Amino acid sequence: MRRSKNFKVRYKRPTISKRQMKVNFFLSDSRFFDSLDTLLVGSVFAYGGGSTAEGNCLLPDTFILLSDKSEKKIQDIEIGDMVLSYDPISGKYLENKVISIDRKFVQGYLRINKTLKITHDHPLSLSSGIWKEAGEIVVGDSLYTYDGKGNTVTSVEEISGRQVVFNLHLEKQCKSYFADSYLVHDYYTKKLEE
Repeated sequence: MRRSKNFKVRYKRPTISKRQMKVNFFLSDSRFFDSLDTLLVGSVFAYGGGSTAEGNCLLPDTFILLSDKSEKKIQDIEIGDMVLSYDPISGKYLENKVISIDRKFVQGYLRINKTLKITHDHPLSLSSGIWKEAGEIVVGDSLYTYDGKGNTVTSVEEISGRQVVFNLHLEKQCKSYFADSYLVHDYYTKKLEE
């Protein structure tokens, strides 16, 4: 095969189009979870969602309540571990298997009541059963706790800096678990790439 002397190879810079989106697979007929629907808006699902931290997660030293009522740091949780969940429909506690674990880095997080270290967009349950993102929690809110009594928020501190964080994904439809005794949601999401 003969090539012409005028043959030139041109480099064309590849264009890569990548868009990330989170899709929620949460369904409920419960009034308890109806308030979570307010979290299911586009700005929440876009990474960054208006907060300085992205990724609805907890810091490594957060204690997770296991089904046997012992505690384990979230960084030490393994797939297959059984955590304690709360089913608001039946009002019962149940064991729930960890099916996957997210680990990523974020910029900034909140420290609530000097103990719970959580990203801005991670859902927390108020004692009333309403779900709020951690970034919307204010002093005076009462958070649902393992003992069912609730705990009044006395401080919300903004902490800056890059930090590794974790989130658990659970097997059963009831996607809540206890982090430092507070009821949080696993907020199961999946990234879609185009």
